[in-house]
Amino acid sequence: MKTVVAPLIACLLAAGTCARIADAQRGHALDSLLGDASELAAEQRQIGRAQAIQNLLRARAHAFRAAEGEFPGRLALCPVTGSMPAGSRPVRPKQPLPSPFGARRAPPRTRWSTVSAPGDSASRVFSENLSGQVVQPRCVKCHVRGGLSGYTRLVFEPSSVADHQSRNKAAFEAYVSTVPDGADIILDKIRGVGHGGAIQVPSGTAEFANMERFLRLLDSATEGTALSPETLFDGVTMASPARTLRRAALIFAGRIPSQEELDSVSDGTATSLRQAIRGLMKGKGFHEFVIRAGNDRLLTDRQLSSVFDLRTETDLVDLANLQWRAAKRSIERGYERAMDDPSYATWEALTQYGIARAPLELIAYVIENDLPYTEILTADYIMANPLASKGYGASTKFDAPVSQSQFRPSRIVNYFRNDYSKISEFDVRYGSRVINSGSLETTYPHAGILNTRVYLRRYPTTATNRNRARALDPPALPWCGH
Repeated sequence: MKTVVAPLIACLLAAGTCARIADAQRGHALDSLLGDASELAAEQRQIGRAQAIQNLLRARAHAFRAAEGEFPGRLALCPVTGSMPAGSRPVRPKQPLPSPFGARRAPPRTRWSTVSAPGDSASRVFSENLSGQVVQPRCVKCHVRGGLSGYTRLVFEPSSVADHQSRNKAAFEAYVSTVPDGADIILDKIRGVGHGGAIQVPSGTAEFANMERFLRLLDSATEGTALSPETLFDGVTMASPARTLRRAALIFAGRIPSQEELDSVSDGTATSLRQAIRGLMKGKGFHEFVIRAGNDRLLTDRQLSSVFDLRTETDLVDLANLQWRAAKRSIERGYERAMDDPSYATWEALTQYGIARAPLELIAYVIENDLPYTEILTADYIMANPLASKGYGASTKFDAPVSQSQFRPSRIVNYFRNDYSKISEFDVRYGSRVINSGSLETTYPHAGILNTRVYLRRYPTTATNRNRARALDPPALPWCGH
């Protein structure tokens, strides 16, 4: 550092001295015009001192250059004037002295020294260049049973397993042979393309080159192999009964299996596993699973609180009169509107709930009671909770204590269509009530979920079945009547 800074300081001092000489010369010219002899003598002395300093700095600069020996040929010039000093010759660079640490320094290691030879087999490349270098320290962190990626098609064995190398190689072989472009998918994953585990093997490294060579060898070995029913599941490792039971319990029951349930499948037989899974298909958890699955298809929970206009619809005579009496009681208790009364709001919400959940509860009832699945379309009854059943005019029996979340098969009884014979009145505060049901009493034609009130509200129709609102069908043309 000292040898570099010294010439730089010399150059800066010399440049400053040159500037002072120039200023002194300009001042001398002006003074001579004015005829001031004393100041002229002083400037001459200043010029002399400046020239002496400049010569000294030049000599020191040349001395530094000669000592360093770094600038051959024309670069050995004066740092101040840019000219070669008189009698000088180009300075040749000195040879560096041997370092006392030179003998200890290891020779540079080539970047690709650990890449497998082109003629190696897939087994050799995997065992010598990938198993301990890539798979165990990186892949096994997640792609292992119980790991974050233990559910994927690439699951490896840790080094604690005796035959982990052969099993892990078989996992790669099965993936490459069954997944289209499987080798390219793995190469993209390990370098971070669409990989939840981010970059594990960067492109341009020896490990990536080994992985690419290994996968290409596997790909060429499986190229042209056609899948057949006999070879479709070759290389597939079945999950253990305990792991299968755990998955089933989380899906069907919304919980993990108990120790007793796990012990029941410890013999490893398919019969024990089947019985354990059937045992999960009951109870509240399984009921909610069926309800949720049914609503994912029917989407009827959209109308969960607005399936029926209790204030205006009068075809269900008992329900219309129940609403009128409930609203009247709320108004008489001093509420401006019936919905402001918490008891009325609760009654209406639970009644709407009992009507809206009818198709989903029917599906659950058929499944939980092991009835023919066709009954969801042919059942001659409707599922209802106590309040909805009362509104239908039915006398359905419910278990004690009565719960509004309890559904039982019921029927729509007092159903009267509207004509001139039906007499009803409407009050803006109470809603509608039926004074005379009329003569059009109709036996309601139950057809499973198809003519429940919420299904007809969710998928409306007309006499010509126009605009049925079937989401999976293509839109009808404007001139079509379907």
